[in-house]
Amino acid sequence: MASDSCAAVRGAGSATVLVADAGALACEDGPFTDCELAQASGRAERDVYLAGRVAAKRATCEALAAVGLAAGMGDIECVDAESGAPTVRLLGPVAGRADAKVSITNECGRALAVAVCELLPDVSIL
Repeated sequence: MASDSCAAVRGAGSATVLVADAGALACEDGPFTDCELAQASGRAERDVYLAGRVAAKRATCEALAAVGLAAGMGDIECVDAESGAPTVRLLGPVAGRADAKVSITNECGRALAVAVCELLPDVSIL
């Protein structure tokens, strides 16, 4: 994210998801992209991974709303970078309008995500 402009519009969000709920969310009508499901496939703690992705999507929706952009869970993809860190890709009507970063942790049957976003230059809020 750009740090050289004090005038940048920034937002933050957070979300918590119960790991026990993640398996049900992975059904065919769930909020996951094919890439997210592929990365979850074969993991020993698949539901923990998916719960983190749901939390990341919800936190990112909240952060985007804080800068005036409306997004649904289907407009956000959260996958692993080569380093293993979660990365966010914005899709649909928010693609190319903001930059988002997310951090995910889990403990005691819950996944927590924190997201921050910043409008990209020359993006106006409608």
